[in-house]
Amino acid sequence: MNDCILEIWQYTATSNGSALVIPDGCRDIIRSTSFGKRPYWRITTLDTQTRNVYIHKGVSLMGIRLRPGTQINEQKLLGNLSTGSNKLDLKDRINSFCFLNQAVAESLECLRSQPRTVSTAAKWLGITPRTLQRLITSQTGQPPRFWLQLARVRQAALALKTSTPLKDIAHIHGYSDQSHMSREIKHWFGVSPSNLTPEQYDRLMDSGYS
Repeated sequence: MNDCILEIWQYTATSNGSALVIPDGCRDIIRSTSFGKRPYWRITTLDTQTRNVYIHKGVSLMGIRLRPGTQINEQKLLGNLSTGSNKLDLKDRINSFCFLNQAVAESLECLRSQPRTVSTAAKWLGITPRTLQRLITSQTGQPPRFWLQLARVRQAALALKTSTPLKDIAHIHGYSDQSHMSREIKHWFGVSPSNLTPEQYDRLMDSGYS
């Protein structure tokens, strides 16, 4: 795929504090700028659990969120990024050093679409579970089960904002029971379903794998 960019976001800290980062299946290319210091670029890893990032007052961040499964030539990309580039030039530079395999994109979309098991997803794709395992693990660094569970837990957590009973949400999203869903939500987001915060719901509404 030619366009690996999902969205471009910006954030400026108005006071010292922490920002919440939840697993979203995406990697971000981030430019950080602050008064008196030279801007610098970094590429995030794929988050597997919720974490807090401390940010100093006045720090401005611009992030380019990449589509799930995007491969990055990190060394060449970081060497070619320019703090003076306009957004259009920046997109071209990033897409020159990033690539999303079509088979990977289709497989991740399938895993996102509520199969009960990885084997079911492989059947939908017309390939063997072993082939799916090799493809996704080699291209993303995580096995198909990771992606299936991530999409499921993000979708289930968002459904908690509705009036649907918890046991029904658990059933709809493929959990064996309500307790199973609660354990998974706590594993990924660090809190039980009833303790999910408005900030976490806001982050779940951001672009990501769900």
